[in-house]
Amino acid sequence: MVVQMVTILIDQTWKRNDTEIRRNSTIAQGRESVSRVPGRDRVEEGIQHNECITNDIREQFMNCRLIKNKNRRIWQIVDTISLNLLEIVRDYTMAADFVTYRRRRYYRGLYQQKHLVLVRAMRCLYVVGLMAMFWMTEVLPLPITGLIPVVLYPLMGIMNTVDTCTCYMNDTTMMFIGSMVIAIVIENSGLHMRIALLIIKMIGCSHRRLTLGLFCVTMFLSMWISNTAATTMMLPIVETVLLELEAQGLGNMFDQEENSCGEEGTEPTKKPTHTTMVYYLVTAYASSLGGIGTLVGTGTNLTLKGFFEKRFPNSSGISLASWMLYSVPPMLLMGFLTWLWLQVMYMGMFRPDSKDARAINIGLQGEKVAATVVEKKYKELGPITWHESVVGILFFTVVLLWFFRNPGFTEGWPSYLTNL
Repeated sequence: MVVQMVTILIDQTWKRNDTEIRRNSTIAQGRESVSRVPGRDRVEEGIQHNECITNDIREQFMNCRLIKNKNRRIWQIVDTISLNLLEIVRDYTMAADFVTYRRRRYYRGLYQQKHLVLVRAMRCLYVVGLMAMFWMTEVLPLPITGLIPVVLYPLMGIMNTVDTCTCYMNDTTMMFIGSMVIAIVIENSGLHMRIALLIIKMIGCSHRRLTLGLFCVTMFLSMWISNTAATTMMLPIVETVLLELEAQGLGNMFDQEENSCGEEGTEPTKKPTHTTMVYYLVTAYASSLGGIGTLVGTGTNLTLKGFFEKRFPNSSGISLASWMLYSVPPMLLMGFLTWLWLQVMYMGMFRPDSKDARAINIGLQGEKVAATVVEKKYKELGPITWHESVVGILFFTVVLLWFFRNPGFTEGWPSYLTNL
């Protein structure tokens, strides 16, 4: 049985002419294609070459014939198979090396990109830290320090000159500059002082009414000018009222405390009373809350507007009307709750027999003194000047233009000018 099987295997032969020519041409074409095609095409041609070789081996075994020289033909078959297997292994090794090379190149590029971003971030951090140090120490004027990025950003490769200068001048920056100009004009004309004293006269001059009036006036002014300017404007009024009440014997601004060390000849330490603390805290809190009421109340609001419109370019944007629609109600609610909290904590509201409640009970005489102080301050301003009238008209005109530029419930006035 074994002899018959061996005899059948040996008696099968190849078709010498067609098979040898096809095999040699296929191997030559495969090698030429592998050496000629670079990159991904090289791998694809190598895989096609391997398929041709495999098909050729299968065809050789299928078309075998019996021959007399048994050993020679068997060893030729084994030798052909081994050579073709080596070709397959080599081509697949080339493909694996190509994939590894591409993968290494990808990760190297990704690392270089992240490294470049990190380097730029560190350089930007250095410039910001340098500017912060210059602002704190004032070794250079503040405007000059603010222009440092125009020089350092392009030189250090952080941003190009066009992008850097664009950050300094856009529609948000122009709106901020316009609001600052309006605030400076109002302060120079003295219109803000006249408005503040007039509102205080209308509200009343008891401690609770005075603090409420100061709160409302400061919050209203802070909606249109900077928080610092509103606070700076109101502090002289607060100080004058408190000093006049103390001079009339109707209240104390400070309590005298003895020195804890007990040394003779040293002046006692002054501690502000709760009433004094409420007046100053009312001014500070009102200016902070008023800044959120309008888009031009503080620079932070305009910064948010710029970021929002840059992040969502297809949106309708943020207008003064939409901002006030969402911000004024929370501002009024927080303002009332803040004033109420200060009254309860430091002025004895709902606690009529407490020390704080008795301290603010100045009576009718105290209210008359406070009203006299406010009236005196108001008369010192004199009649309304032409300067104040023009500034007031311009201020309300600018507010109306800001509000109706894009009110939301109707088309803004710029659309009518554009259609002309």
